[in-house]
Amino acid sequence: MKSSAHFPSPATIEFKDYRLRYQADGEDVLRGLNFKVEEGEKVGIVGRTGAGKSTICLALCRIIEAHKGRIEIGGQDISELELGELRKKITIIPQDPTLFEGSLRFNLDPTGTVADAKIESLIDEACLRKLVERDPLGLDQPIEIGGENLASGEKQLICICRAALQANKIVLMDEATANIDIKTEELIQKLIHKQFAASTVLTIAHRLNTIVQSDRVLVLGEGRTLEFDSPKTLLADKHSHFHSLAAEIQNQEKN
Repeated sequence: MKSSAHFPSPATIEFKDYRLRYQADGEDVLRGLNFKVEEGEKVGIVGRTGAGKSTICLALCRIIEAHKGRIEIGGQDISELELGELRKKITIIPQDPTLFEGSLRFNLDPTGTVADAKIESLIDEACLRKLVERDPLGLDQPIEIGGENLASGEKQLICICRAALQANKIVLMDEATANIDIKTEELIQKLIHKQFAASTVLTIAHRLNTIVQSDRVLVLGEGRTLEFDSPKTLLADKHSHFHSLAAEIQNQEKN
């Protein structure tokens, strides 16, 4: 195993005939994926249940290793990177926000390396000033395990801010806005658009307005790449898989 002092650059992501299975004697869950995401590109990942969307995140962080094929970041096979280095450089924003028992400051900046001025600026941008000011301790106010003393939107915004302060070049979002209201989602989308402008972002999308803002959409089916193009192009094709999925999502949102 190679140990890299510097994370590969540029932050391109490429799956090359990538195959993954959960058990050694089981069937492949990802079945020969081939696609490339350019540095700074924002890609939405869609597909029906079991298509392999969340498995892509597991593969990129090497939670599960490849059965065959490879993933390259900046042209380097990630299996050759030291595991801790790889995971430290990839930010994951999950559907269920992860918060720790401790202060608000600790949850925003666990390493204690970010200047207060930068934290305060981001708090204003994320519309979290009321949260800070409702406790005399401000940034040092206590946060319960799992953020039990916070609203769901507040928890997700704190996670987004923490991710932004980490300033990683690769960000994975696994339906991070699925359980919040539309207004908070719009705020999060604006925050992501600004804070992660230079980052390569893969988003497992839940709502149609999230998907259509992507540069490109990766449509998965049974662990394979079905389509990979701009949402505008795919929506214009009434015979595309994405056109059908988008119609289903739109109907679900109406109901």
